Amino acid sequence: MKLFPSKFFYKLNSNVLEFIVENDVYYPEEDSIFFADTIIEYLSNYFSKSKEDKRKIKKILEVGCGCGFLSIIIYKFFEKNLGKDVKRMKFVAIDINRKAVENTRINAKKHKAKILVKFSDLFENIKEKFDLIIFNTPYLPVEEDYSYSIFQKGENTIDKFLKNVKNFMNYNAVILFLVSSITPIKIPNSYIARIIKRKRIDWEELRVYEIKLRF
Repeated sequence: MKLFPSKFFYKLNSNVLEFIVENDVYYPEEDSIFFADTIIEYLSNYFSKSKEDKRKIKKILEVGCGCGFLSIIIYKFFEKNLGKDVKRMKFVAIDINRKAVENTRINAKKHKAKILVKFSDLFENIKEKFDLIIFNTPYLPVEEDYSYSIFQKGENTIDKFLKNVKNFMNYNAVILFLVSSITPIKIPNSYIARIIKRKRIDWEELRVYEIKLRF
């Protein structure tokens, strides 16, 4: 058991960002780094489009924010590309772990990232719609654990997420989420899904999905 907070580092462009990871909060592992790299690559491709297209993402939600690592690097990415216009955007991060909520607030303040951080069991405390939703899912089919297990409160968290997320998506919204090749999921026909990145690690393959609503 850890007795003191840990530190985690991530290189974004030429800057190395430092994050505090409190006890009982998920420490970013190889999956988190792979997902972060994929998100930045995805957003970089998005920003290679016309100026008008760059304005289409205005509200971003991270589900299961942990220490806030992903939300903060996304904020920093938009800050670099939009400058002062980043203030017109809204960034929201949620977690079922209250210690993670406070941890994200600490790191967001440290990095001067304007992110609204809330306690929420998936969308329980969310009342609005978003253009981009990020979820580094607890994807392992093991005994219940907020950090790792797909099973939360006796339910398949990813199935529950996919069942309800459409109610919180703006028109043309995008979901990016990470699972493993061993994750038991079924994507409903109401979505168009494609795997945009894969990475083989040990005995599994990490997969990042892009999901959109089917119209």
